[in-house]
Amino acid sequence: MLQSYCDYEHDAIINYETNHFKSVHGVDKINMIFKDVKDSIYYSKFAPLQKASETLVMGRGNNADKCILLNTLLKNEGFDCCINKVEVIDNSCMLISRTDKPVPWFYVEVDFFGMKINYDPSFDKSYMRAAGITHRESDKGYDLLSYKLKGKEDLFTIAGKPEKVIGDETFICMDIDSDLKPA
Repeated sequence: MLQSYCDYEHDAIINYETNHFKSVHGVDKINMIFKDVKDSIYYSKFAPLQKASETLVMGRGNNADKCILLNTLLKNEGFDCCINKVEVIDNSCMLISRTDKPVPWFYVEVDFFGMKINYDPSFDKSYMRAAGITHRESDKGYDLLSYKLKGKEDLFTIAGKPEKVIGDETFICMDIDSDLKPA
């Protein structure tokens, strides 16, 4: 369980959901929460790893932060979801990594009545516009392989199999400021 980073009971998380999503249901609610996290929280690859409530309050986060927030909000609304990690190569060699070596990238997988839908909330609209990233959206989520750089080449090459993030260990290892790091 992602207890340290997905602070489900934090007042900021509970108040945010109560005020924003109470009149929407089903897949419309999932999409509304996703789009809100994607475009209301600015992408910053240099943001420190944060708890969901910190990302929400600060209004910015990296790929992991935004996935932690999305996962937290969806779980609090009763949806069956998890965070997955996959190694990707940044084909631009500048947007998420300056090398052609694989780096960890996260996305949220929602199981909506047996239909698996992947959501990557990382890049907000203004970041995508400035970086020349486009995405071919579909009714089945926001898939990593649909990112295009300048409308042509794939932004990512996937370099491994996705794995479900089960506990805090994955994030603790990435968190340079964490006092939760294993000794």
